[in-house]
Amino acid sequence: MQIFLAVIFLFAFALADPQILYLKTFPLGSTTNITTENGSNLYLASRDLLTDLQNITLTIDGQNYSLDTLRDVASDDGSQYSMKLGSYFTISTNSVNTTHFSGYLYVSTAQQAADPNFSVYVIASEVNITKTYSGFSTTVILNTNFGVTPFWYSPFKTSLVSNIVQDPSSKFYIYPSIPYNNYTSHSRWRTIFYNPMVFENIAPNGSVYETEQLFENVEPLQLSYDAWYFSSSGNISMTISKLWVNYVQTNTTSLTTTGLLAISAESFFANANINFLYNPNNTRTTGMFLKCQPDYPVEFTLSGVNAVLEAYFNKTETTMGTLEWSDNDGTSLLVNSSFIIPGSFSVQYFIIDTGVRIVTSTSIPPTSTPVSSTQSTSSSQSTTVISTSASTQQSVSNVTNPVTSSVKSTTTSSSTKIITTSTIQTTTSESKLLYSSIWFSLALTLIL
Repeated sequence: MQIFLAVIFLFAFALADPQILYLKTFPLGSTTNITTENGSNLYLASRDLLTDLQNITLTIDGQNYSLDTLRDVASDDGSQYSMKLGSYFTISTNSVNTTHFSGYLYVSTAQQAADPNFSVYVIASEVNITKTYSGFSTTVILNTNFGVTPFWYSPFKTSLVSNIVQDPSSKFYIYPSIPYNNYTSHSRWRTIFYNPMVFENIAPNGSVYETEQLFENVEPLQLSYDAWYFSSSGNISMTISKLWVNYVQTNTTSLTTTGLLAISAESFFANANINFLYNPNNTRTTGMFLKCQPDYPVEFTLSGVNAVLEAYFNKTETTMGTLEWSDNDGTSLLVNSSFIIPGSFSVQYFIIDTGVRIVTSTSIPPTSTPVSSTQSTSSSQSTTVISTSASTQQSVSNVTNPVTSSVKSTTTSSSTKIITTSTIQTTTSESKLLYSSIWFSLALTLIL
């Protein structure tokens, strides 16, 4: 009896999960029953030909619908039209070969379908989205096929988020993939991008407190996932377009700004260089929020006038959330990988102009010391390490005073290195001296 009840519970729990069903997985002439949660919604995201879609039929509660009648239907606010589902529906492919199809069906949960602050948009060209709800709302973005791509590393599906305007009290979180049952809980550790950003600091008495930085300027955000979603509270507006901007060489547009480079697990990747706009007469803080679960090595290098901050990840050294920053007067961020399909990673980068540089002969100790935060995992363990744990506090306590080193870093499962400019110069000089000695010895051997 207990086993039977357990099976019933697991079956019911599975039904509560949302689904993405790719049309190309339903072969020619097939009829498939799809089990769903009663009260869930179904959406179509596709730019496949209407003449092809009319050969695919959905049967819902005994009624037949061809997919071509659902492709371009939107609500008054621009969100995608949905169909209410019962416990299952049937999809029949009739006389069409679906192997070349790029579209898919998205099935929400019943809870999401009943949520008045839950909406879905299909990006076929461009939509303008405005949110004014004081609480949190959830918006799902379904990307469609990009078509002919100009470069070998261009994504198949993508969208560009631009013209982001936020009220000072608003919150904005971006998550990859579709929202699951925990979509109403909001944590920056699950995001790939958040604004305002949150920084932990240590007061002189040793207590930890948080400060926020709202970036009024946000660089255009490229989201190359089949589907992604954002949660927001307060007044926020943006434009989401079916556009792709080459990220190989990127220049930021403001002295204080934040942006995002995100690569999905199946995407091609070319090494990226992001150059920061800065005033050389001002000091600045630069940093990055990293999430990295690659199949092949990926390295992030934050270059600055006074130091270089590096983070390295591979298949066994991953992070589910690492925030690193430095007041080394950063100038650029370089992202490198040794393989063209490295796996999933994202980096939210930021630069904060902190004012006119003050030249003084004495070092004034700070009133508080910033603390870098991390939440990381590796393939060998599932334990989550948070900044309040003993091991992380130890790594924080080992950070040199920012007045003398100007670098705050996080010890994670990745390899993180801090290279000062003087170290680089010394290494270069020693290398030249070593090479000179070797050539001299060879020459002397030949003479003798």
